[in-house]
Amino acid sequence: MPHSFAHIGEELKNRRLERGETLSAIAKRLRISVTYLNAIEELDADSFPALSYGIGYARSYANVLGMPADAVVERFKADLSIRKIAAYQGPKQRVKQRRFMLPKGIISGAAVTILAASLVGWFGVHAEDQIEPSSTLTAVADIDVRAEAPLPSDMYRLTAVGPSWVEIRLPDNVLIRRILTPGERWEGAVQSGLTIMARNGHALHLQRGEHDYGSLTNRSQRLEATSFDALEARLSAKIVGR
Repeated sequence: MPHSFAHIGEELKNRRLERGETLSAIAKRLRISVTYLNAIEELDADSFPALSYGIGYARSYANVLGMPADAVVERFKADLSIRKIAAYQGPKQRVKQRRFMLPKGIISGAAVTILAASLVGWFGVHAEDQIEPSSTLTAVADIDVRAEAPLPSDMYRLTAVGPSWVEIRLPDNVLIRRILTPGERWEGAVQSGLTIMARNGHALHLQRGEHDYGSLTNRSQRLEATSFDALEARLSAKIVGR
């Protein structure tokens, strides 16, 4: 028999219905497939290419509904883990009837202990190392980097057009280390020693002043730790070579 419990997907759906909004309208606004938003509401992890995509989409969905994004993401990860554990029935085995009875309550107590240990282990493996930015990080409803306000020449703007984990740091200070979701952007001053690394460089769009460099990589590739100076030079050469 399938297990059911009140999960964060249902709360997101109820909030959406209270606001009188349809999945298709929100999907168009966020530029996220209706299939993925429905998977969030149904708590269906198998519909995402990877868990990080589901986490990123859940954060964007929470933002557009006016719900606390960090709390929604934590509930989303925990509820997925609980559903996975609850659905597991284990291998079917024939067990000989025992002639003794276990003390009352020991089975339910053991189940709670196993569930708690599983949740701790799951977060230890899957939770992203999140460091809130020491410079500007904002979210925008519609992603159109070309329509953004112009930047001063001594400022960078990094806009997420898809979910990607990113780290931006100075030699002695991490400025940001977290998953950026579609519509979020980071802005920071041009500084010596500034470096960046990302898991999906194609999902991140870089600007400096009036210069629009486009995506950090041609495809959904990992960007190893690179200085912003070297990254600008490489992206400028790519633009010239088009």
